Amino acid sequence: MKLRPFSDHPRGVFITIDGPSGAGKSTIVHHLAQQLVAEGEDVHVTVVAEVSSTWLTWLGLDIVHLMSDPYEQEEWESDAEYARGIAIREHIARLRAWAAENGIKVRPSGRIPFSVQQQYTEATGDDLAAILEQIPKES
Repeated sequence: MKLRPFSDHPRGVFITIDGPSGAGKSTIVHHLAQQLVAEGEDVHVTVVAEVSSTWLTWLGLDIVHLMSDPYEQEEWESDAEYARGIAIREHIARLRAWAAENGIKVRPSGRIPFSVQQQYTEATGDDLAAILEQIPKES
């Protein structure tokens, strides 16, 4: 992939990646930046943590979940980041199963309402914050 300028004047290209929390935006940005650098492009990555919630971002999240192995460690992840990611995924899986068993409707992917998270933690004692505190910040 070689970027083509729109005119003879040197210009940059602005690329934006949007999606809900957990959709894989950081992973996409990381891999896209690596690809562009490998092809000789100058890359400057800026992250803004404001998430929109459109049908397109939810579709993107579903596609990322279908295409990726949630237990595969990315080469740029530290062991602690990987462990935190696994802890979060497994917690969310337990939470979704609990919600289904208790007749509480939640989306199969994407955000879970905070009120449901609170109900789950109160009912089961499965506290994600406490679990994450046990994992070192850096490895």
